[in-house]
Amino acid sequence: MAFLTAVDYLLRAARENPGVTAVVSGDYSISYGELDRMTGNIARALIKAGVCKGERVGLLVKRNWQVPVAMYGVLRAGAAYVPLDPGYPASRLLYMIKDADISLVLTGDDLDVEGYEGAVMRVGELCRKDVTGARLPEPEPEDLYAVMYTSGSTGNPKGALWKHRCPLNYAAQYAAQLNLKPGDAVLSYAGFSFAVHTIDYIPALMASATVHIAPDDIRLDTAAVSAYIDRNRIVGALFPTSFGRRFIAETDNRTLRAITLGGERFMPIPQCPPRSYDIYNGYGTTELCSVVLTAKIDLNADRIPVGKPVNGMKAAIVDDDGRETDKGEIVISGPSVSAGYLNLPDKTAAVFKNGAYHTGDIGVWADDGSILVVGRKDYQVKIRGFRVELAEIDAAASEFEGAHECVTIAHID
Repeated sequence: MAFLTAVDYLLRAARENPGVTAVVSGDYSISYGELDRMTGNIARALIKAGVCKGERVGLLVKRNWQVPVAMYGVLRAGAAYVPLDPGYPASRLLYMIKDADISLVLTGDDLDVEGYEGAVMRVGELCRKDVTGARLPEPEPEDLYAVMYTSGSTGNPKGALWKHRCPLNYAAQYAAQLNLKPGDAVLSYAGFSFAVHTIDYIPALMASATVHIAPDDIRLDTAAVSAYIDRNRIVGALFPTSFGRRFIAETDNRTLRAITLGGERFMPIPQCPPRSYDIYNGYGTTELCSVVLTAKIDLNADRIPVGKPVNGMKAAIVDDDGRETDKGEIVISGPSVSAGYLNLPDKTAAVFKNGAYHTGDIGVWADDGSILVVGRKDYQVKIRGFRVELAEIDAAASEFEGAHECVTIAHID
């Protein structure tokens, strides 16, 4: 079987199930046939505007139907997308735009980046008209898919280079894990700037399933999220660990087949009654494009492992000399590993070695062959699923007048 990219899955779903709902956002829904038309319009408009294969296009969109439409529109043009979170300060967005050499930004109808003077195209406008043009390019496995920025120890974010091959391994396992079929529904909970946003969409494409984008006004309310899942017969979701743990403890949902948690260490929930759905721990980083280790969670276990490698991936625990050991740094290899950092050759060489990514997480082997995370080699922390390099905060704080030296620590409250 030939390698299929996310674009191939979209086109297949549109061809085989054009009337099936692809995306639900509030009261608005898009069928796979409409998604094909909208993304094709955006792709042809980008090409007419001079966007070439492999170029980076900024995406400044809110968490609504415009996320998948803009994302797949860029990919169908042969370009790569760069998520630009509207909640980020303008200075951070401008740095990312310059670092990624972005000359065109796709935006929501009411969004702009203060200080950006390059070309802008509006997603809504492009979707409301038909754009004609030549046949669109077909992405290859090694073509650039996205540049995903994450916190950096130098004071500026660093961009991980994703290829089209990167998010597909776990996407296929996730679709199989949920036994997704046409018309099944999954929840999109994560923000667009989080690496796992791809797993909100690609497994659905693989199965012609429906993605419900969780409304922002209920996202922190476990009861409201559970009610939304029940009402829309949603079978699967990925949650940040901090929210997912509360969701498990505070609700007893009967619609879900499984949920996956990730972004932070999962702490056991003593005396929590068994749930009717499966619960998985997911481990991954922006540099690994999605989940690369996973384990089914026993809520009452003393320690919760991050799991075993997903299909096609390999994991090792090594000492400072690169020799395998019982306790040491977790190293991941396989097709999900990104191509390094944009414009940071020294940083890339330091952590991407021989096709493997050195995570900086300290792990130990559990008796069943899964991995437990027990610490970090550096000062990186996770706060409600957000990855934070404390040195980045140090660098920002040192810019204040009168600040001569800065140190940031994480305090558990």
